[in-house]
Amino acid sequence: MSATIDDKVVEKIFELSKQVLQLTKKVDNLSVLLDYQPDKFPLSSLVQETGKTRQTIRSHLLNNFEPDKDFNNDGGKIFVSGKTFVSIKEYYANKSK
Repeated sequence: MSATIDDKVVEKIFELSKQVLQLTKKVDNLSVLLDYQPDKFPLSSLVQETGKTRQTIRSHLLNNFEPDKDFNNDGGKIFVSGKTFVSIKEYYANKSK
C-alpha cells in the first residue's frame, strides 16, 4: 500500500518539476523582452535566438502571422512585434523537444 502512495508522490513531484521548467522557459522569454524593450525586433534576433535560418523564420511569419500587425518591412528589413517574437521562439523551442 505504501508503494502506491510513494509512486503517487513521485509522480506528482515529476509533474510539478515539469511545470516549473515550463514557467522557467516563459520567464526566460520575458527576460529577453525586458532586455531589449523595443516595440519591434529585427528578424536577425529571431534567427540568433532560434538557430533557424532567415528563410525559415520568414516563411513561418508569412504562413502564421499578419503583415503590418505582427510583423512589418521597414527599409528592406523585417521586424516582428514582441508578442510575435516570443511566440515564434516558444514554437521552435517546443518543436525541438
